[in-house]
Amino acid sequence: MIYVSNTHVQNDHPSEKNTFTCKMVNSLLKFILLVIVLVIVLVNSIGKSHAEITSHQTFCQRLISGSIKEPLDHNKNVVCQSASANWFDLINDFENYAAPVSLSRIKQYDFHILILSPKWSSAYDISTRTLIEYYNSLDLNVAFTLFNYQGNEEQARAMIKTAERNDIDLIYSMGSETTAFMSKYYHKGKLPVVTVCNKDPISIGQVKQKLGISQTNIAYTSLNLDVSTQVAYFKEKFLPDLKHIAVIYHKHNSSSIVTQVEPLKNYLKNSNDGITLDLIEIDFDKNLNLLDSAMAKFIQQSSQPSDSVFLITGSTKLFKNISRINNNSDEIPVLSVTPSHVTAGNNSVFMAIGVSFQTNAKLAADYGYRILVKGKSTKNLPVGVVLTPDIAINFSRKPTPELKVPFSFFEDAVVIYNHDGEQVRINGNPVNKQ
Repeated sequence: MIYVSNTHVQNDHPSEKNTFTCKMVNSLLKFILLVIVLVIVLVNSIGKSHAEITSHQTFCQRLISGSIKEPLDHNKNVVCQSASANWFDLINDFENYAAPVSLSRIKQYDFHILILSPKWSSAYDISTRTLIEYYNSLDLNVAFTLFNYQGNEEQARAMIKTAERNDIDLIYSMGSETTAFMSKYYHKGKLPVVTVCNKDPISIGQVKQKLGISQTNIAYTSLNLDVSTQVAYFKEKFLPDLKHIAVIYHKHNSSSIVTQVEPLKNYLKNSNDGITLDLIEIDFDKNLNLLDSAMAKFIQQSSQPSDSVFLITGSTKLFKNISRINNNSDEIPVLSVTPSHVTAGNNSVFMAIGVSFQTNAKLAADYGYRILVKGKSTKNLPVGVVLTPDIAINFSRKPTPELKVPFSFFEDAVVIYNHDGEQVRINGNPVNKQ
C-alpha cells in the first residue's frame, strides 16, 4: 500500500517499481535496435536504388543493330539476352556494373567462351562480332558470355572466378587494357586465354622477343604489323622515291610510342632503305601551334610530294585532330598505321597500311579454334602477327593528281572511298548505293 503524507510518498513494495523500470528500459532498447535495423535497410536500399546497372540490352543492341556497320546475321538465329543468375553472384555486390550477356544460337553447346572487355568501344564491337561470326561460320556449337567490366579490375577478377565455376572453356581478353591486366593477374590461371584487339605484346614486354611464345596460359595476337613489312609497302610498292617519314604521335600515349614509334625508329636506323625519320611529338596539354610549325619545317625538306609522308600513330586523341593535320600537310600524303583512320568524308587520312580490327579478330578466332578443337596449348602458340597488311584508301584526301596508287592496292584494299569521300568498295566488293 501507498501512504500519502505532507512530506513524502512511501512505497511498501520497491521491487515492483524496479521490475516496471527494467521492462521500460528493455522495451526502449528493443525499439532503438529496431530503428537501427530499419535505418541500415533503408540506407542499403537507397544505395541499390541509385546503383547504375547497365542492362544487357546495351550490349545486344551494339552487336546486333547498333554501332557497327555489319551487325550480326539475324538469319543465324543468334539469341542475345541477359546471362543466367549464377553469372551475377559475385558482381551483385558492386554498386555499378554492366549486366553479363549470353549470346548463342542453341541451348546445347560444345564450347562456352567468355569475352572480357574493359569499356564500350566500336572497335571492341567489331572484334566481338567477328569472333562470334567466325565460330558460327564453322557451324560449331559455341555459346558466348560477354562482360564489360568498365575499367573496374575487381569486377574483372570476380567474373574470372565465376567463369572458372561455370566451366568456361576459353577467355578472350579484349583490348590492350584487359591484356595488361590479364598478363599481370591471370598469367598462371586455370583457363586458356587468347588476346584480341591489343598492341604488340613483344614491344610492351609481355612476351620475350627471343622466345616469341608466352609459355603461359595466355596466347597473344597483335594489332601491329611487322615494321619491315610496313616500310616495304610504303617504299617498294607505293612510293619508290620515299626518303623522309615524319611520325606524328601523342606524347602521353605510351603504348603507341613503344609499339609503333620506337620499332620504326630502330628499324630505319639499322636498315639500308635510305629513309630519314622525323619525330613530331604532340602534347595536347600545350600549344598545338608547335604541330603547325613542325609540319611546316618538315615540308621544306621535301623536293616532291612522293619523297615524303606524314605518318600518324594509332591514337584516338590524335585522330580527333586529323583535320588540322590535313590542313597543314600541303601536298605531302598523310598516312596511318591504323585502317580505322580511313573514314568517310574529308576528316580522314589518305591511306592506311596496317591491321584492321576484323583481321586481327579472325586471327584470334583461329587461335581459339586451335585451342578448343585441335587441342593446341597456349604455351606453344607464337605471337599472332598478320603477314599481309590491310589497306584502306580515301581518294578525297589524295594530295595531288600526280600521286599514283598501285593497282594491287585497289585489289587488296579492305575499304575504298572515292574522290567525294563516299564508300565505294568494302572487303573487295562494290558498295551498292540505295
